[in-house]
Amino acid sequence: MAPTHEYPGGYLVFDIESVPDPRLHAPVGELPPGERAPMAPIPEQRIVALAALRLDADYRPLWHRLLGGSARDEATMLRELAAELDGAHETTAIVTFAGRHFDVPLVLLRSMAHGLSARWYYASRAYRERGGGGAHVDLQDSLGYVRNLSLRRAVRLFGLPGKLDVQGDDVEALYAAGELERIEAYCLCDVAQTAFLLLRLRLVQGVLDGAAYQARARALYDALRDDARLAALFAATDTKALLGAA
Repeated sequence: MAPTHEYPGGYLVFDIESVPDPRLHAPVGELPPGERAPMAPIPEQRIVALAALRLDADYRPLWHRLLGGSARDEATMLRELAAELDGAHETTAIVTFAGRHFDVPLVLLRSMAHGLSARWYYASRAYRERGGGGAHVDLQDSLGYVRNLSLRRAVRLFGLPGKLDVQGDDVEALYAAGELERIEAYCLCDVAQTAFLLLRLRLVQGVLDGAAYQARARALYDALRDDARLAALFAATDTKALLGAA
């Protein structure tokens, strides 16, 4: 079964990692041993990693990368994301997991902080509509608003590990320790798993039949498996479960 080309420009899957902005967020102070500070409010965070993955209209992989250039500059990340999406609301869907409530609002707020255009979001209602009619495919919403549904819980259903040695709560401490590369690898792992979840959802929805899903999942697996930053992800993956379909 060949998929219908609902979005001829394809799909941009993205994920961000963030830390408190010291200009906006006051430290909590000393905490008891083993206790973490509460997450900073979204308006008081800044982006330190933004990973993206492109699928074409047939759900075949085109590229995956970290945005922001060699310096991983937040303003550059936002400019590159906007460049991918400006004028694309009628042709390209964005794909996230819980991005309607976190990733997209933070992108908009940080664009405001830097004085950058986020025209792609406001040019039409396409990225703002909820439900199946919009051009923002938030997979958490698409799976039925299940309470406590995380990306980790969703992808473990079909062979992916979800989280590995880094959790979202670790990002602030890793950034403080100068371990940006670990944060970036974690961000890329989440983008890769979100892309596989999109394919699995399309199988469940009947957009892809079993053979088409297997071909698309294999193509994505082959495109990603040699990336050293994703080695731990695929070492922990049940490939047979991931690539299989009834």
